[in-house]
Amino acid sequence: MDVLAYSAVNQQIQLNQQIVEKTSCLSTKCSETLSVLAEAAQFGPDSVCWVQCIEPCLLREPYRTSFYACIPDLVGASGGFKVCDTSGNFRCGACCAWTVPAGVTRARFQLWGAGGMSKAGCCCGHGPFGSTGAYASVIIPVTEGCAYTLCSGCAFCCFASPSSGANRIPGCPSWVTGPGLNNFCANGGQGSLGNWMAAFGRCNPCHLGSLNCTGQNICNGGGDTCHNGCASGVQLQTYVPGASYFGTTTSESLPSIVYGVRGMWPWICWNTSNQGIECHPPIYGFTSTSQCQYSFTSTCCGGGFRATNGVLQVPGAGGFSSHSMGGCVTHCGDAGRLGMVCVSFC
Repeated sequence: MDVLAYSAVNQQIQLNQQIVEKTSCLSTKCSETLSVLAEAAQFGPDSVCWVQCIEPCLLREPYRTSFYACIPDLVGASGGFKVCDTSGNFRCGACCAWTVPAGVTRARFQLWGAGGMSKAGCCCGHGPFGSTGAYASVIIPVTEGCAYTLCSGCAFCCFASPSSGANRIPGCPSWVTGPGLNNFCANGGQGSLGNWMAAFGRCNPCHLGSLNCTGQNICNGGGDTCHNGCASGVQLQTYVPGASYFGTTTSESLPSIVYGVRGMWPWICWNTSNQGIECHPPIYGFTSTSQCQYSFTSTCCGGGFRATNGVLQVPGAGGFSSHSMGGCVTHCGDAGRLGMVCVSFC
């Protein structure tokens, strides 16, 4: 082989090596670019706005349902399932294990904590709606064959006793554990009306406590309210936040954030005659069916409607409100509603 031919062969070998190196480099850069784009999708302007503006607002005022649409869905989801009580009682919990199927790379986990119990009011008293459970959502990358434990919270599994019986009992949390998740849970609705009063603050002139004469004092260990007849005009308690949600993600390939809505106490309006109206708080995913109202009068005795009667059959709802007048002390309060875990994947 002459010198020119030998030189040409060497040049071709070098060019082939460079092509291999450049191709490998291009593949690496493409992978890095896809990772950056994926991360950018998770932490784009919308998610930055959530962290800086929307979430702080919802922590204080979780009833602002217009912000619920800012919680991202899993685009292109090809499957999913729910974990919850299937007995028809709408109040107990459930747990199961889920193994990521072949071909699935991303999953969205949603949690609704179980609702808090309500309690029948003593005579000339009122048992407000129970506090709702918190809601949480996260989208993370998942790996085929990895296992997750999913548990939906249980509300109190028996109906509340009449006014002389048990006080309010909070709902249990719903949670998911597995790769990529840390302390991911949504607390159940709170129990005692003392939590409600504390959320208003003792210096707030419209709180329920007897320090400020509002016409309603908390009684029976925080189970209900007693009318004292000294309200000045109409007294209004607005929605206030209750149960919280928690969690962080641990994935390095596709970091994400946990979105959520805190649980809430109802809004309620009384007058000096112990009559008024009350509204159950909104629940994420069920805003059109969760904000039911209950009107009560100075001669009314009733409430505490059961989920089995078709009332508030949604996860995370508080027990239904009740009102007691005219010596009525025989009706019961209501159990909170079930917790739920919802999984979607693609």
